[in-house]
Amino acid sequence: MDETSRTKMKMISVMVDGMNCLLKVTENTTCGEVIQHLLQLSGLKKSNTDSYFLFASNNITEVRLSKKLKVLKVAEDLASGTNILNFILRKKIRLRMPDLSAITDRRLREKSSAKELKVETVKPMPYSPVRAPKQIRGVKQLRDLVQVPKRA
Repeated sequence: MDETSRTKMKMISVMVDGMNCLLKVTENTTCGEVIQHLLQLSGLKKSNTDSYFLFASNNITEVRLSKKLKVLKVAEDLASGTNILNFILRKKIRLRMPDLSAITDRRLREKSSAKELKVETVKPMPYSPVRAPKQIRGVKQLRDLVQVPKRA
């Protein structure tokens, strides 16, 4: 089959309320179609679409749905049925989010002003990586204390 005759397929990783799923999209896939598909996956009703907005993170192939971040420009684009891949590429810079997980100390996160972060400080998402507590010197790791029976 000719490379030019085939429509380009691309996998995009999508996060819906902490649930990760991969979607196959083509160049003709619109944002609206993606949203509808995601709403079906998460079992939400059609009326809830207003509270969901797509935003592209630094990684072009990743799209997240979030109730907390409201970007009006994106909502307009979704209504006009913009092509999903073009949308992600075009919106990449405008909607780049600061990495809140990098600010590990809660007090630091609360103190840092919204101007610095260019976004309202939000509660950490349920899917943000949780850092393991540092090991205290002299205390054995839990796995060392618990004896695991060896498989036959």
